[in-house]
Amino acid sequence: MAFIYKRFGGIKMNCWKSIHIEREFGLSYIRGMSLITAVIAFIFSYLILSTYHGSHHVEEAGITFFLVSIICLPFLHLLGHVLPLILLKKPIKFTLYKKNRFLPICTYYTRTHLTKKVSILAAISPTFLITVPAIIFGFYSIDYYVYISLFVSLHIGISFTDFIYISQIAKAPKTAIVEDGIRQFDVLLKDTNDFYDKRYS
Repeated sequence: MAFIYKRFGGIKMNCWKSIHIEREFGLSYIRGMSLITAVIAFIFSYLILSTYHGSHHVEEAGITFFLVSIICLPFLHLLGHVLPLILLKKPIKFTLYKKNRFLPICTYYTRTHLTKKVSILAAISPTFLITVPAIIFGFYSIDYYVYISLFVSLHIGISFTDFIYISQIAKAPKTAIVEDGIRQFDVLLKDTNDFYDKRYS
């Protein structure tokens, strides 16, 4: 499907793929796989850290910090997504999304196009900014590694939809342009019959 896209200065674009992750995969499937992913992540992280430390001691004083970190985790995850976009000066819009949910969640969408590389960077950044540092910290904290394992596993579970997003974007052509919406995104390609605009390379 080809059309004239006003945001691109009237350049003709082709919609390569339009994806709504929850509609395509199903909310039950996403929740189930997120839970399974989190459980598997906890088993592996706990076994690795407990073997490394050679101890199964749990410091009860860490429970308060753990609970606070879990409450803040969704916001930290969201911040992990938007931070690279802010650094790249991409306009962002925050909104509350409640469809098929008991409580609304805070989400975001970009108010401009993103290249394939930037889209993947924004999707994977929480893993590098939160999961990786937490795992490293777990090797240095013998008293709190159990809480860290739980924190890491929960974040990996939350990140399951990010991995789906990345897998979808990774299949797109190198020159693809991504338009993010609320819980969905369009992958666009410039019409090859038009003169190539270097601003979108």
